[in-house]
Amino acid sequence: MRLGRNFTNLLYPDYLNEDNREKVLAGEMAVHDMDALVQVKEKADISGQIRAAEEMGVDHVELDGAVPNPYLEFTEKQKGEAKDAEASSDVTLSFHLPYTYVAECMCLCSGVHVRSSRARPTNCHGTSKAILEVCF
Repeated sequence: MRLGRNFTNLLYPDYLNEDNREKVLAGEMAVHDMDALVQVKEKADISGQIRAAEEMGVDHVELDGAVPNPYLEFTEKQKGEAKDAEASSDVTLSFHLPYTYVAECMCLCSGVHVRSSRARPTNCHGTSKAILEVCF
């Protein structure tokens, strides 16, 4: 069994510039405004989420695929960087897909190396299929 974490909304301060960080601390910026500024950037930083997991001592990260979803816009370079980050770590990844894709709500990412007996999902469509391309 792996102990993991979904970092949704938890790493935002790491992605704020100093001015905005001070505004949040002073109560001059609401949490939802902070969310709007950095959510996509935080979600797209898969290697940063892996580092955070390692620092916390957990060995799994559930990537948040809910809207806004940066994974659909990943370039081949970003996909490669995500695969490399996962491959060079003991931290495994999975996607939490939006509940509109209930039948496919969890898809295991195992990259090139297989860490599970689960096979690559083959019956995914649309958003689910695009997200899986990040891992396979």
